[in-house]
Amino acid sequence: MTFENLLGGIAPTLLPADPALDELIAHGSEQFVEIASRHLDSSLCWAILSEGALAAATPDAELMAYAFARTGYHRGLDALRKNGWRGSGPVPWEHEPNRGFLRCLAALARLSGSLGDGAEHDRCWQFLRDSSETGYQVLQARKDAVPVADLVRDVTAADGPEPRTDEPPADDVTETEATADTTGDAAPGAESTASPAASAAETEPDASVAAPVTDESAPDVP
Repeated sequence: MTFENLLGGIAPTLLPADPALDELIAHGSEQFVEIASRHLDSSLCWAILSEGALAAATPDAELMAYAFARTGYHRGLDALRKNGWRGSGPVPWEHEPNRGFLRCLAALARLSGSLGDGAEHDRCWQFLRDSSETGYQVLQARKDAVPVADLVRDVTAADGPEPRTDEPPADDVTETEATADTTGDAAPGAESTASPAASAAETEPDASVAAPVTDESAPDVP
């Protein structure tokens, strides 16, 4: 995707492709730890670790998630600087290699708030919004903690994240319905009704979440 600077302002920063993504596509969650260990500069891997850590629901989960997000954030800043970023300017969400950094930034914002660092919470959300309005809108909408395996699946799915739902498959039928289908007669006094899953109008996909001590070298965003 090409991004043309129509306003004559700061040109967008477009990070190069993340080699970790190709390995995740090839091997999935089974080798995630090994892949992340080989690509410590991958903000995408750190974002997945941060977002997935919250799903553990342990007392130290937030601190672990914060540390992962903070690491991915700084590795992302390093990558941005190597690719011409000078402390401000667009980092488009629409350019997929940028998303790992933006996800770490969102996780850092959210976790800073939950851990009581209000100033860092506000700074990171504003930094994200200044970098990508689209990324800000997408990532602010993600609320639920998601296991690492599901996050890897979403990243590597050819057609994007799959819906996650606790509803049974739509083609499941109740025992009463199965009896009615085979005999042609419903049980006395029983009404023929569709299963909960079949009668549901639709199921909404689970929003895959997302982004965490402040680095003096990082740019201050108003």
